[in-house]
Amino acid sequence: MFKWEVKTSLFLFIFSLFLHIILFLSSKKFFNCYPPALDEDFYFLLIQLYHDKSPLIFKEAFYYSPLFFYILVALSYITPDYIYAIKFINIFLGSLIPSLLFIILKSLNTPKKIALLLALVYAFTDIFLFYNLTSMKVTIGIFLFTLFLFFLIKKNFFLSGIFLSLAVLIYGGLLLVYTYLFFLLIFKRLFKSAFIFLMPLFFVLALTLYINFSRSGDIVLITAIDGIHFFIGNWRNATGIYTPVPGIRPNPFGHYFDAKSVAEFIKKEKNLKPSEVSKFWKEFAFKHIKENKVRTLKLYVKKLLLSFNFKAIPNNYYLPEIRKRTLLKFSVPFQIWLILGLSGVFLSVIKREENMFLYIILIGLISYLMLFFVTDRYRLPIIFVLIIFSRNIFLAFNKNHIKKFLYAIVISVAIVFAPINSFRFNSEKYFYLTQTFCSLRKNIYMQDKSKRTKVYEKLGDFYIKIGGKEWAIFYYKKALDLNPKNKLLKEKLLNLYFQ
Repeated sequence: MFKWEVKTSLFLFIFSLFLHIILFLSSKKFFNCYPPALDEDFYFLLIQLYHDKSPLIFKEAFYYSPLFFYILVALSYITPDYIYAIKFINIFLGSLIPSLLFIILKSLNTPKKIALLLALVYAFTDIFLFYNLTSMKVTIGIFLFTLFLFFLIKKNFFLSGIFLSLAVLIYGGLLLVYTYLFFLLIFKRLFKSAFIFLMPLFFVLALTLYINFSRSGDIVLITAIDGIHFFIGNWRNATGIYTPVPGIRPNPFGHYFDAKSVAEFIKKEKNLKPSEVSKFWKEFAFKHIKENKVRTLKLYVKKLLLSFNFKAIPNNYYLPEIRKRTLLKFSVPFQIWLILGLSGVFLSVIKREENMFLYIILIGLISYLMLFFVTDRYRLPIIFVLIIFSRNIFLAFNKNHIKKFLYAIVISVAIVFAPINSFRFNSEKYFYLTQTFCSLRKNIYMQDKSKRTKVYEKLGDFYIKIGGKEWAIFYYKKALDLNPKNKLLKEKLLNLYFQ
């Protein structure tokens, strides 16, 4: 039996890796690039600032998902092609997840054929396949979350605590899951297990807190970006999904740089520390919440429904458009897991057969989304947990519990297809900007100095048009290094500095 599980896990890894390679090679032009002025672009700017020894990077900007930033810094020392390196890591880790999922399902006494089927369908699921091919932090976060689940189900609380602590440095909201699980262990009077589970979190947070304080003199536990994110999810015009705030660019550059400048403008203070900026936006959000409690209640109900809604909720990428343009059109749509997983949750509640830890994890993940806002990639951990719950559908069908099966499916379909306002996404503009950016960026390695200067200047101009002035400053400086006498470049830089 053990040999069979090892062979199956190895098969799932090789099969998943093969799928990723085929998808990447078939759409190489698409996956070789990334959209400008969004998350990936922000991290790559941080790396450039880090190597240029910019004062900014050592004072504040490293707060943005610290673990991912540290991984990128390490890769940038190993290879100049660190963007491809992180893609390779994501593909490798993403290919391991179906094998881990299979072992988790087997550990929960799932019949081997059902466990294999669910792992295979997961390997074909569009949203996971796609993010594994990007250079974002999503796959690393899901991989760490999967390892946490694996060891938690094995009741190895120390190792599960280690991997959940590391996942918290990718998905900060997982701190809620950690808290809920800790109190569950206390409630069950497993005091020793609770202490063992909590130890890794204390160590990881103490280390992060020390690094943050030693660099900036500011007390920030993990990240200082949670304040503006909380405001985006709860201000008077919040819709449950990402809703732009006036004066703040709808991207990581805006969340960090503009959120700080707007907070300083409103408070009429200069040089606010990141923790002070975060506190300002949280207090501002609570002010909006108290203004209209009925509106807030309706908003939270909407967020709950959005967490399981069948519509793709854009954030950096819009999955339906990507499906149309790549081989992902032949993959399994992630919406199937919303229906099967929710049905599995209802069936497990009726039969009271499920692992209590899974309920608490699901509640923690939903709480995280309701506190902030819902996007596709923020609800990925929920979808993963729903995959585990979906095994109950197959078990109920096997045991001829047809009536319960139908009830669960009907309720789940009603929730998943609940009418929610449609989301607008200008796909043509998005793909045009991405292609323009990529065609410019690939020329920065040209040997001819004058041509390279022109490319840097064009990239700076491009970023000015799309509101990415931080990258514009970086590229104008690069151009000036190659051509210090260029008066026009100096004028452009001065204009940016005085904005």
